[in-house]
Amino acid sequence: MDFPISETVTAVVAAVVGWITGGKVQKESAEIKNAKEIMKMWQETAEAHKTEIEALRKEISSLREKLDEMEGHIRKLEEENRDLKKKTWERFMNFDALDVPSHIKAEIWSVMSKFQVNTIERLSHFLAQCAQESGSFRAVSENLNYSVSGLKKTFPRYFKDRDPKAYSKAPQALANYVYSNRLGNGSEASGDGWRYRGRGYIQLTGKDNYRAFDGFVDEDILNNPDLVATKYPLLSAAWFWSANKINNLADGGVDIDDITKVTKRVNGGTHGLQERINFTKRFYAQLSSVGT
Repeated sequence: MDFPISETVTAVVAAVVGWITGGKVQKESAEIKNAKEIMKMWQETAEAHKTEIEALRKEISSLREKLDEMEGHIRKLEEENRDLKKKTWERFMNFDALDVPSHIKAEIWSVMSKFQVNTIERLSHFLAQCAQESGSFRAVSENLNYSVSGLKKTFPRYFKDRDPKAYSKAPQALANYVYSNRLGNGSEASGDGWRYRGRGYIQLTGKDNYRAFDGFVDEDILNNPDLVATKYPLLSAAWFWSANKINNLADGGVDIDDITKVTKRVNGGTHGLQERINFTKRFYAQLSSVGT
């Protein structure tokens, strides 16, 4: 039997197309099935990780609670330790006899503990230098209001070739001049001399010292230097004392030579030496009067 050629070709083409498309559909169907299996695996993994993360969160929360509990216990131990130290010091030092303002007495314990100003000699020297530098704990900021004669006497090397009249009774101008280009300060025009003038009971002075003390407290001292005078007059003094290792000098005793050495380390000279000697001897006698 004869078949028309056109019908034969049509049948062959239809068979080929069917074979090709059928294979493609099967291939795509396999790929879809594979993708679904992968997605399922990812979902199961994500759920597992979610469970693990939740468990870790609970563990972290539990650890935080334990840490808070431990910190509270440490604080309690530190308080007990301070109380024990205080009682021990009180056995050997007569704090009640100290002739200093009440707010100074209240802060002494912190200073003694943090900076090891913890012997009669060390505390006598420390309080004496603070008292002299601050006018018996009254001044917390440097007095730069000098007369002409006062300028020549106090800052002689700065007025050899400069007329002191422009700086007499002009604290800001004076500070910017005499403290310029030293102690970490900028030029006279920078204003650093006045900004970082002496503050606190030992007159913390200069940008370098303010920057170093800034690292010891939480507040921004460089941008708020008045805090040294208003909040940290005694603490800044104790920090300066410790940073300059003055305890080592104080351990020598309270003779005039010892007081002179301490004075030079604090003051850079011997300004007010006799007053410092008197304060040191007085505080030493008061602290030593235990049981008398």
